[in-house]
Amino acid sequence: MSIKVNGLDALLKDLKNKPLEIQKIVDDELTEGAKAMEERAALLAPVDRGLLRGNIIADVSIPLNKRVVAKTFYAAYLEFGTGSKFRGNGRDATAKQYQGKSGKTGDKLKNIYDWLKRKGYFPPEAKSERAKIGYAKFIAKRIKDFGIAPANNGKGYFFIAYDQLLPAIIANIKKKLNL
Repeated sequence: MSIKVNGLDALLKDLKNKPLEIQKIVDDELTEGAKAMEERAALLAPVDRGLLRGNIIADVSIPLNKRVVAKTFYAAYLEFGTGSKFRGNGRDATAKQYQGKSGKTGDKLKNIYDWLKRKGYFPPEAKSERAKIGYAKFIAKRIKDFGIAPANNGKGYFFIAYDQLLPAIIANIKKKLNL
């Protein structure tokens, strides 16, 4: 899942025709902003083992084109939810790109099993390996039937960072360019 920063179009429209020093000022601000979004999204991301948090990355390699990316298969699930708990959070077009996408069933079951084991969530009566796998299947079916709610009380984490920081990024660019 990634964010393409919108809202800067008017500001950046004719930037290619401006002197290189102006382009560098804007690029530096965009780079700073993307790194701030990376940090904020990571802080807001739900944490189990830290895989999601550790895989939110700002790609600042292309001048005047910055992206913040969450490089886990389940990042969008925690941003938008799944099943009946799916929420576009005002980003319906982006959210719909991820709706209905999933990994292999076996991988999901193994991930659920590993999570239950790590958290100690197997019920006491699930003593055998077969019983534990059965319980993991039960949880997988519940997730399929009822969905996963988005993080932060249904508000997600990724776009919260975007919404919080974009106005400051635009203001900083305008200030540096005396606009």
